[in-house]
Amino acid sequence: MALAVSCAPRCGPLPSTKTNRRNLSRRDELSEGTMGPPIDFSFRYFSSIADIQDNETPRAARTGRAPTQLQNKKFVTASLWLNNNLLPDIRGLSSLTRNLIEQPEALAWLDLSFNHLTDISDEISQFPQLRILYLHANRLTKLNSVAKLRHFSKLRNLTLRGNPIDEIPSYRSYIISIIPQITRLDHVPISNGERGSAPPAGFAKKKAILLR
Repeated sequence: MALAVSCAPRCGPLPSTKTNRRNLSRRDELSEGTMGPPIDFSFRYFSSIADIQDNETPRAARTGRAPTQLQNKKFVTASLWLNNNLLPDIRGLSSLTRNLIEQPEALAWLDLSFNHLTDISDEISQFPQLRILYLHANRLTKLNSVAKLRHFSKLRNLTLRGNPIDEIPSYRSYIISIIPQITRLDHVPISNGERGSAPPAGFAKKKAILLR
C-alpha cells in the first residue's frame, strides 16, 4: 500500500544552486574530496541517462579539476553530479557508472537535485556505499519511495526539500524515523532532541505501512 500526498509540485522559485553549494557541509567537501573530483554532468539539460552516455564528457569548470581518467577511459572518483538537468528517472544509471567509473560499486556521493524525478527507482540499490544523496528540488510525492533508502546503512547526508513530500505535516520527523542512520537532512544536522521527540499522531500506523 503506497502512502502518497495530493500536492502539486512547487511553482515558486527555489533557492539558487549557488546558494545550495554554499550550504554544503565542510565535512562533505573534505571527506569526498579525498576520493577525487566528481564526474560532473550538471547543467546540461539532459532528459535521460542515455543522453549522457551517448554524447558528453564531464565538465571541470565548477570544481576546477576533472577526475583522473585511466587508459581504459574510466574515471577514478566516488562522486557523480547529475544535478540541474531534466531527468524524469534514473533508468540506466548503473550502466552509466559501469562505463564511467573504475569502481562503480564504491559510489559515495550522488547529486540528482534539480531534476524531474517523481520516484526513486530500485536501480539506486546498485550503490550500497552511498553516503551523500541529494534529491532536493525534484517531484517526489510518495514517502514510501523514500523509505527504500533505509537499507543504505552508510547514508549520512540526505536532501529532499523542494519536493512535494516536504509539505507533509511532520515531514522531517517521518524521514528521521524511517531513515535513522542519516545525520543531516536538508543540510541541517539532526539533533538529539529531534531523535528523542514524540512522534506525531498516527505516526506508528503510517510508518508500518511505509516499511512493508
